[in-house]
Amino acid sequence: MSRSIYSKKKKNSGFGMMYLISFLFIVLLSFVLATIWQQAEDAANGIVSSSSSESSTSDSSSEEEQSSDNTEHQADTSVQSSESTPIDYASFTLVPELERVTSEYFNNAVFIGDSITEGIKTYGLMSNSTVIAATGINISTITTNQVVKTANGRVTVLDALKQYPDTQKIYILLGANGIAWIEKDLFIHLYTEFIGAVKNEFPEATIYVQSIFPINEAKFAQHYDSAITNEKITEYNDALLDMAKDLGIYYLNVAETIADGDGALPEDATTDGMHIGTAYYEKWFNYLKKHAVPVE
Repeated sequence: MSRSIYSKKKKNSGFGMMYLISFLFIVLLSFVLATIWQQAEDAANGIVSSSSSESSTSDSSSEEEQSSDNTEHQADTSVQSSESTPIDYASFTLVPELERVTSEYFNNAVFIGDSITEGIKTYGLMSNSTVIAATGINISTITTNQVVKTANGRVTVLDALKQYPDTQKIYILLGANGIAWIEKDLFIHLYTEFIGAVKNEFPEATIYVQSIFPINEAKFAQHYDSAITNEKITEYNDALLDMAKDLGIYYLNVAETIADGDGALPEDATTDGMHIGTAYYEKWFNYLKKHAVPVE
């Protein structure tokens, strides 16, 4: 009896031990599997994280490159804008229409010429400028005749000009009184000599030669016994343009603003066929304001 009970206890004890071992094995296996799974998940997360980081870095790099490209494009545009080709005023002789200047531009300007230029004072235009002119003066007498009134008596045009040492712009209009009898080549020769004398005294000044004004031939013939035609005036003006180009000075085609469609002085612009009235002086100076080269 007691032997049977002992035998049962021994058998039950064996089953308990096997159960405990099995339980511990399962726990250990679960732990190992959990560890392996966690490591695999960490590894997977690491790959994803690395991939995301690389993608983020790539995107950031791409954005930086795009930003850099945009910045460079903007810089290029800015450079192109800031380096827009400026007007080379020394490259032309015939002055084109430019940005309009104010009357202040003529503060240090001198106008040289005959009775047409003298009219600037008569009509009270551009009173801030200086006028050195005389009725009847022409290119053959301008360097020798003492026709300009000054406080010290009459002097030549050039001597009168020397009294204004701060002059920066010099406008010259000559020809109406000379082309009738002065041959074109001689006319240009004398004009060139006069320009040379002016440049010697004012080497830094901006010099403008203005075109000879057209005439109204019908009215002119009624008042003057002179063989002047608009065709001849155009011929001499062409020669003046060539002269200005050779001397490196500016030429102003003022005639284009006061002439009619036929290249003549309109009948309503003049009473004697040559001299103009207030309205056309205003046209003249409006033209000069729109054809003025900047001076530093």
